Amino acid sequence: MDPTSARGAFPSLHNAVTLITLIYAYVNSKKLFWILLIPGISLVISTIYLRHHYAIDLFAGWALAVITYYIAPYVDRWWEQKRIALAKRNP
Repeated sequence: MDPTSARGAFPSLHNAVTLITLIYAYVNSKKLFWILLIPGISLVISTIYLRHHYAIDLFAGWALAVITYYIAPYVDRWWEQKRIALAKRNP
């Protein structure tokens, strides 16, 4: 297969990062969310229109973004606890 005609990877990380950015923007700054919404929607449409990804790639990317949004606080808390424990052992 010619690399120039190859399809995008599964899942679409373009769209996962776009959605997670929009989620955090919505939670933290509604004004920023509305500013980022147009480029975000444009990226989603263009990845399909320009055939960089199949629709299933987008859906999987969105699922990954939502799962990541909910899991990230737990991972961050765990990581911080490990960092503090390591700092106490190695002053």
